[in-house]
Amino acid sequence: MQHEGRRIDAVAQFTKHGYLFLFNRDTGEPVFPVVEVAAPSSSVPGEKTAATQPFLLLPPPLARRGFHKDWISTLSPDNTAELRARIAGMRMGHLFMPPSTEGTVQ
Repeated sequence: MQHEGRRIDAVAQFTKHGYLFLFNRDTGEPVFPVVEVAAPSSSVPGEKTAATQPFLLLPPPLARRGFHKDWISTLSPDNTAELRARIAGMRMGHLFMPPSTEGTVQ
C-alpha cells in the first residue's frame, strides 16, 4: 500500500465494530492514527471494564457504531412501538457499552 508517498507492506485486521486497522508489517505500528477514548463503565456489581478502548480515526468505519432508538424502522407502526417498549430502560448508544443487568442494546 502507499502511505505518505512510499510503498509499505501492511497487515489488515477487520473488527466486529466495522473498523479496518492497518499495521506496518515491518514495524507493527498503525498506518492510521489510533487513539484511546473513554469507555462506559459496567453497572454489573463486581465487574470491571477497561477505562479506555482503542478508536481508529481513519479510514471511516464500514458499519454503524453504537445504537440509537431513532434508527428503528417505522415501516410497521406496531412493530416499531413494540420494539421501543422492549428497549425502554435499556442502556444504549455508546459503541463500547458493556452488558448490564437492565439490558443493553449494542
